[in-house]
Amino acid sequence: MSDARMTLAVAVALGAGAAVFCTAAASLDPSLRAGDDATDARGGQRRQAHPYLGSWVTADGSMRRELLPTGYHAQAGGRGESGQGRYVVERDRIRFLDARGSLAEGIFVGPNELHHGGRIFHRQGKAASAS
Repeated sequence: MSDARMTLAVAVALGAGAAVFCTAAASLDPSLRAGDDATDARGGQRRQAHPYLGSWVTADGSMRRELLPTGYHAQAGGRGESGQGRYVVERDRIRFLDARGSLAEGIFVGPNELHHGGRIFHRQGKAASAS
C-alpha cells in the first residue's frame, strides 16, 4: 500500500490530525513506515532475522507483546488496551511504531528479557526454556 493510500486510510479511521502525526512519526525511521506492507520486490513476505520472535509477557501477566516474523507486533494488556504495528530489531534494541503513530523503544537484556515502557517482559513458551 502506498504512503498516500495509508495516510488516507488512517485519516478515515482516526481523523485527519492522527494521520498527519502518524505520517510524521513514521518518516523518522523509513524501516517503520506505516505504508510498508512487509513485502519484498518479488511480492513475497519479508522475514525478520533475529532471535527474539514470539510472545513476551510481564511477570504479573498484565501486558503482552507478540513479535511476528513479518515485522509486525501485537500487544494486549493494561486497561483493556490492545494494538498492533510495526517493529525493527537492531542488535539488542527494538523500536515499535503502533497504528496511531506512536514510537517506542526497548532493549533486550539477554535472550529472555525485554525492558520496554518501564516494564520487564519475559519470553513465554518453548523458546524461553531453550536457553
